[in-house]
Amino acid sequence: MAQFHVAGYSLGARVALELATRGRTLSVIAISPDGLGTPLERVHQAAALLSGRTLARLLAPIASPVAATGARRSLFFAMERSRPWQLPADDAGQLLLDFAQAPAYLETVQVSMVDVPMRLERITCPVLLLQGTADQLVSMQSPRFLAFVRHAQLQWLPSLSHVPISDDPRLVASIMLRFLKTATREKEHGDRLDAGQPPGGSGLTVSSVLVAEGELATSPWGPVLGGSRPRAACRLAGSAPVGYAELVEGVIEQLELPDLEDPLAYLQGSYRSVRDLEDRG
Repeated sequence: MAQFHVAGYSLGARVALELATRGRTLSVIAISPDGLGTPLERVHQAAALLSGRTLARLLAPIASPVAATGARRSLFFAMERSRPWQLPADDAGQLLLDFAQAPAYLETVQVSMVDVPMRLERITCPVLLLQGTADQLVSMQSPRFLAFVRHAQLQWLPSLSHVPISDDPRLVASIMLRFLKTATREKEHGDRLDAGQPPGGSGLTVSSVLVAEGELATSPWGPVLGGSRPRAACRLAGSAPVGYAELVEGVIEQLELPDLEDPLAYLQGSYRSVRDLEDRG
């Protein structure tokens, strides 16, 4: 089945993480996810959501006047946004009506009182958690996901609320694009390894593991090969970030070295005397 990069906020973040547990995602950006609240936090969340629903239904007949000014928009949307006055009037009016008329709203809130996400440990794709520090609904739940999705990253968004994509769309979009770029690069790197293709690389790398007879000598670049006898060695061939770790690749090769002055370093496809490199600056 096809895989996709998936992002969502609040309940949408939960859906994104659920898809990840089923292996349907290439990466996940979960903004203000819920589901790991304590009993007291769940009661607070349900009470806030039901209060907002009641207020929305009362204001629905006058949705357009309520959404007409920044001050009025702030009164209604302050619970989930730290900058509600930024909402365009037409969008705010439609959001208010959607809030009042959303089907199955009460049933969803009731389920959220007891529902807990399962199988989070199965998630293997890159995961980014975004959480506003001013979120009054779920701010302390996002860090708890790190205990179950250990390779996930959490980024706090100072002064933003439950819907940070509305509060500061430029900031959130830039973070999302940067994460997606990294996730895509890691996926392409993994595909090359699965296909048996050698990774690209250039510049100076140093033989780091000697697997046959020979000697190691120190240099300004770390341990290098010493001596001039034929030998097998493993040299660094590239690396890529994987979560919080670094995946290092090595190439095992048989070396037929010319008579060079020890110690040796690997530079642009061949071994050179370190002293020769030093002489060249």
